[in-house]
Amino acid sequence: MNIEATSKTAFFTGIWSALGFSAFDVYERLNPLDTLTHNIMFLIVGALFLFIPVFLFVIGSQYVRFGIQDVMSQEYRSAFKAVAFRGLYWFFGGAIGLVAFSVIEGYFAT
Repeated sequence: MNIEATSKTAFFTGIWSALGFSAFDVYERLNPLDTLTHNIMFLIVGALFLFIPVFLFVIGSQYVRFGIQDVMSQEYRSAFKAVAFRGLYWFFGGAIGLVAFSVIEGYFAT
């Protein structure tokens, strides 16, 4: 199965990242962790909610083939433009996810 990065997948990846990191923050506030455990958990959460999803659904595996010699090519510039727009979709999805999480957290906190 070939995973293709689109603006829709980038948007939902932003929501996924925001909700995942926010949930980890709430968990850590309720259950304080020692430094080593925090660092290990942060790396795991970072991989699950940021690095892997952003690589697959925002950047896209179809653009991994570019190397340093391809930076000045037309194909690279058009791919960079597409990835940059998907990055904006990811950012706005994350903002919406954070707003939604803040509203839900505020509702349950009172």
